[in-house]
Amino acid sequence: MIARMFAARPSRRSFGTLLLPIGALLVASGCTPSEASLRADELASLRQERSQLIERFSNTQSGIRRIQAAALDAPGVSMVQDSFYAEVRRFMQREYPEAIELLDRAERIGADVERVSGPVELEPDEAVTRDEQQAVVGELQETERDLRPYLERAMTDPLVQTAFAELQDSLIAEMARLDPNAPRTIQRMTDTAEQIRQVDIRIAELQRGP
Repeated sequence: MIARMFAARPSRRSFGTLLLPIGALLVASGCTPSEASLRADELASLRQERSQLIERFSNTQSGIRRIQAAALDAPGVSMVQDSFYAEVRRFMQREYPEAIELLDRAERIGADVERVSGPVELEPDEAVTRDEQQAVVGELQETERDLRPYLERAMTDPLVQTAFAELQDSLIAEMARLDPNAPRTIQRMTDTAEQIRQVDIRIAELQRGP
């Protein structure tokens, strides 16, 4: 979410598998065939559950996306958002100056996303093609992937944590003002995200082996 908020800043809108022979895998892992089968079954079940949870999260989020966008545009929220961005940028400049270019790129792509997907009237010769839309989305996803480790480190900084907590509180309060049902929807998203986290922990344990 944080990376997309950076990418959406201009409009204030918006977080190698090596295949081995089965026999070698069983020897290396120390599992008996039955244990390996049970582990594989559980992994398959967990991955299916994870897919279902992600779909549930996405569906729930889509229901309040318009309210979230409107709340991010509210003057009070945008001011707190700018304070959060400034705190993250100060942290990056101090600890990871190489990440500043990624922050700037995220803001630039945010403007491109708004141009190719927003309700802006374009001249006939400026019509946006599907290929261009996909290219912008792909660039955004790549930038998010590169930026994510730096943002995760930034979120360990007490000043950044405080600024983000203030942004969350301000955003949720404004969303609740716009839609009284928003807090319950956000809670459902939070609960689903925690379920995904627990599933990911178990998947990682199974993949590590005994």
